[in-house]
Amino acid sequence: MKYWYYHFDGNTQEFIKLEASESVHLAPTKILVKPIISGICGSDLSQIHHLKKDVSVGHEWVGEVVAIGNQVKNYHLGEKVTSVANTACGKCHHCKKDEPQNCKQRQLLGRGENSILSSGIILDQSDIISLPNELSLEDLILLEVAYIGDCAYYAANRIGLNKETKILIFGGGPIGIFSALSFKLRGHSVAVVEVVQERLSLIKNLGLESMAFAQVMLDETKLNQYDAVIDCTGDHNGPGALRVLPLFAKEYGKVVIVGKYLREPFKEKIYMGKALSVTWVANHKKEDFETSINFWKEHINNYTQQVTTSFSINDINTAYEKAKDRTSGKCILKYT
Repeated sequence: MKYWYYHFDGNTQEFIKLEASESVHLAPTKILVKPIISGICGSDLSQIHHLKKDVSVGHEWVGEVVAIGNQVKNYHLGEKVTSVANTACGKCHHCKKDEPQNCKQRQLLGRGENSILSSGIILDQSDIISLPNELSLEDLILLEVAYIGDCAYYAANRIGLNKETKILIFGGGPIGIFSALSFKLRGHSVAVVEVVQERLSLIKNLGLESMAFAQVMLDETKLNQYDAVIDCTGDHNGPGALRVLPLFAKEYGKVVIVGKYLREPFKEKIYMGKALSVTWVANHKKEDFETSINFWKEHINNYTQQVTTSFSINDINTAYEKAKDRTSGKCILKYT
């Protein structure tokens, strides 16, 4: 097969398309998938912003199965699939014992032969997730975003959540939006704080309560009012919300950190002062993703058209620049 992939050049700060002739050999439990649509994630932008080079980007994706190993079960040619973002290494003790679910050296999708910004990717069947046939590609690509929103809900639920819980979410990007929807669809009162006007308008149009960051910071009535505060900002475009989250949580409240922080330090003292319970969204599991897909397949189509902006994979650099300006929802890349 003629293999191509997009490599992020740290010097030019652009994606470059590379090609090579590759012979494909599938181990017994491996599956060759042709990516057909992908999404640009805030963590991709964080990698580019902080690392500049050797970035691992591209892990929200949908593909079509084009070849399977001779021991693959439950998957078939032509099936639409995706995977978790961190895949089994295939080399550790657990992987060699055919226990990839216990792999402790999982690898983030994103570079070279491990990239979904390519014409093909080989993954172990243990990492592959089947997708509903009845949904469009645009619907399907949002399921991973919705899953991270569900992870915020799962994390809050683990440290204590009830129907009376009042929730404030910082960050109105795709992850913040779907975190808010995840709580709202399960019956919770939720508001979203955002700095970009276009995102505030989108949040409102989706039927969610939205508040400008400056407005919230100046309104003393908002302080110490929320049972749970969810942070979906991260520090790829500034310091994020890490320093202000405790201001809005009640004493003994909950804080869930979804956004990625690579530089902004976590200052424990300001959280200790109010005895806050703090947890992070991480350790994404295949079975949780599958549970989330089952929940969202009945809802996702209600939001797809408003939330997505489409680009051709050939316009990948334009798409990433659009994603950086944060005026749209989810930027997606179509491969054909």
